[in-house]
Amino acid sequence: MPRKRFRVTVKAVDASSVESHVGELIVDAKDRDDATRKVLQQLWTPDLEASGKKPSTHTARVSGEGG
Repeated sequence: MPRKRFRVTVKAVDASSVESHVGELIVDAKDRDDATRKVLQQLWTPDLEASGKKPSTHTARVSGEGG
C-alpha cells in the first residue's frame, strides 16, 4: 500500500484548557492515525507527559505531493 504525506500539528492542553504549540511535522504514513502516532512519538516528550498536559493533534493530508 503506498504511503501518503500528512502534516500533523501537536499542541499541549493544560487543565484550564490553555493550549501551547508543541510542534508540527510532515510525515509519510499509511493513514491519518499512523501519521498522528508517528508524530506524537517524536514530539510528545516525557517532560510534557509528566506535566499533566494532554496532547491535542490536527492531522491533514498534504495534497499534490505524490500520494
